[in-house]
Amino acid sequence: MQTILEILIPISIIITVGIMFGGAFSMTKSESDGKKSNKMMRYRVLSQFISIILIVLYVWIRS
Repeated sequence: MQTILEILIPISIIITVGIMFGGAFSMTKSESDGKKSNKMMRYRVLSQFISIILIVLYVWIRS
């Protein structure tokens, strides 16, 4: 389980950062009405939540 989390945590962090930058770049587009960037930021929050849960689980298993 610990090895799986050691693999999943960096992947989830990379996904979170990718979603964050995708949402930030979609906000800069002038033709956007903000719906896409709002959806991307909601996905970022979900991805961030999953990353935090994985990190807490990893710390709990190691202790």
